[in-house]
Amino acid sequence: MNDKESPVSLKAHNNLKYDKLVQRNSSIELLRIFAMTSILLCHFFMGISTYVQTISDSVFYYFHLFFSGWTGAFGNILFMLISGYYLCTSNFRISKLIKLWFNIFSVSVIIGSVFYFFKHPSQGFNFFKSSFFFNNATPISLYQYLTCFIPTILGHTWYASRYLVFLLFTPFCKQILEKLSQKQHFYLCLLMFILGTVTKMIPAQRLYDPSNLFYFFLAYFIASYIRFYEPSIFSNKALNLLISLITIMVIGFWNIFLTLFINNHPELAEYKRFFHLTKIHMFPVWIAAVFLFNYFRLLTIKNSKIINAFASSTFDIYLLHCNFAFSSMLWFGICSGGYLLKLPTHFLVLLVIPQVFIFGLIFHKIRLKFVEKPFFLFVSKYNVNLH
Repeated sequence: MNDKESPVSLKAHNNLKYDKLVQRNSSIELLRIFAMTSILLCHFFMGISTYVQTISDSVFYYFHLFFSGWTGAFGNILFMLISGYYLCTSNFRISKLIKLWFNIFSVSVIIGSVFYFFKHPSQGFNFFKSSFFFNNATPISLYQYLTCFIPTILGHTWYASRYLVFLLFTPFCKQILEKLSQKQHFYLCLLMFILGTVTKMIPAQRLYDPSNLFYFFLAYFIASYIRFYEPSIFSNKALNLLISLITIMVIGFWNIFLTLFINNHPELAEYKRFFHLTKIHMFPVWIAAVFLFNYFRLLTIKNSKIINAFASSTFDIYLLHCNFAFSSMLWFGICSGGYLLKLPTHFLVLLVIPQVFIFGLIFHKIRLKFVEKPFFLFVSKYNVNLH
C-alpha cells in the first residue's frame, strides 16, 4: 500500500468491513472463551499451588508449572486485542460505558449482599485440612460489604476497572488513528512494544515502568493496525497457529526449567521474577497472544448460538471468579475443586473450568433478566439519554 494514501479514506474503507461484523463473529467469540479459560486456569492454579508442591513427583506437578502464571496474562492480552480490534472502528457511546460500569457494580453488590446478609462463611477456610468446606471459614464484615458498592474505585477487579478507564480515552485514540499514516502507526506500535515489554524485562532498569493501563493502549494500537492494514505476516492462518504454539511451548518449558533450577539454587530466588515468563509485560506472551488472535481472526466458524452464549457471559465469569467473597466458594464449594484435586487422577480437577462456565452462564442470564434489563427499562422510562 502507498504510505501516502489518506489514512482517513483507509479508515472509511475499513469501516465498511466493520459494518459486516456488527453481528457476533463466532470465531472471535470462541477466542473469548479460550481467553477466559486461560485466565481461569491461571487463577485456579494459583489457588492450589500450595497443595501441588506436595505432589512434586507427579506429572500434574509439571503440568502445573507449565501453565502457571503466564496463562492469566495471555488471556488478558487476548481480551485487550479483541476489544481494540472492535473499538478502533466503533463510535464512543456513554451507554456502553454505563452498561460496563453497571455490570461491574451489580455483580459486586449481588454477591456482597448474599454473603453479608445470609452471613455465609466465605473466607479463611483451608480446604486441604478441613473435612468440611466451611470449617474455620468466616463471613465478610460490614466494611467489606460496603466496599462492594464502589468496586471500580477500589479496583477489586483490576482488569474491569482499568478497562472502564481505558474506554474514556478511546475517542481520542480513534482521532489519533485518523491522523497516522501506515508507517507512523507501525512505528508507534513498535515503540510502545519495545518500551512496554522488551525494556520492561531488563533487570533493574528505570527507563520506563508502565502500569497495567498502558497495555490496553498497546493492544488497541496493535489490533487497529492489524484491522486497517492486514499485515502479510499474519495472513497465513496455519502459520499464525504454529508460531503461537511454538512460543507457548517455549514459555512453558522455560518456566519449568527455571523453577527447577531455582529450587536447586535458592540463593538465586530473588532474580526469578526477572526471567520467569508470567507477567503481562513479558514480550514472549505478547507474541503468542498476537499470533493466536490472528489465527482466530482468520478462522471461519459458522454462527453458533452456543458459542455466542458462553462468550457473552465471559465478563460475568471474570467478575464472579475474581470476587473476593465468592472466588473460594466457587472453586472449592460449588465446583468441588478440593475434592477433585485429591482424586487419584489429578487431571480431573480441570473439570472445575467447564463448571465455572456453566455457573457463569446461568448467573449471567439471571442477572440480565432480573437486574440489568429492569434497571435500564427504569432509566429509559424517565427519558434519560445514555447516548
